[in-house]
Amino acid sequence: MIKPVALVHGHYECRSLKQTVPILEEFLALEIVSHGNGNLIMKHPNTGWLLALHETTGAPDKPHYQHYGVRVATDQEVDNAYEYLQKRKNDLSLKIIPPETRRIAHSVHFVEPGGNTWEIESYEGGAKKHGLSDEIAYPWRSALLDSRFSDRDYVPQCLSHGTTSCVDLDKARRFYRSALGLEVMHPFPDADPYYFKHPSSPWYIVRRAAQQS
Repeated sequence: MIKPVALVHGHYECRSLKQTVPILEEFLALEIVSHGNGNLIMKHPNTGWLLALHETTGAPDKPHYQHYGVRVATDQEVDNAYEYLQKRKNDLSLKIIPPETRRIAHSVHFVEPGGNTWEIESYEGGAKKHGLSDEIAYPWRSALLDSRFSDRDYVPQCLSHGTTSCVDLDKARRFYRSALGLEVMHPFPDADPYYFKHPSSPWYIVRRAAQQS
């Protein structure tokens, strides 16, 4: 078994860095930490993960269940984020999916013109209804105070997760645990998804069954 010391980064393909990067900065609080050879590394200031961005002309739209997400502190902030997205959607060519509540999360999704979906989510309701621990519901060590969001009534507190799909969840669970040494959580035994994370951090991968066409 591999014994990883951290879950460190994700990769992100878009059609235009010039078009996509300002959206990640404006709506998600991500910051550029390095760049070179046509690629960029971005990071949320309250999260250990790095996000490596690659520009590919003609890159396809990614499926909905292949996305990244940020966490806010309250359900109301999700609704506030939706209102702000609505104000900016025409200027930035955004596609927005209205807020919805699913079990432990209240969230809004949007698709940026580079072909990728993002989720802005809150676990406030899940913490109250399902007794989630603070480590799960609020996975940041201290609250982020970001002046860029002072007029938007929401603050992305962390880059919380990445979501992918697979054809066999059980095999994926065994592989992540036995081969990669990651923790596996299954908060709702009667339904997917599984959550995979490194023991030393709260940032996680969501793994869902592939959607049938």
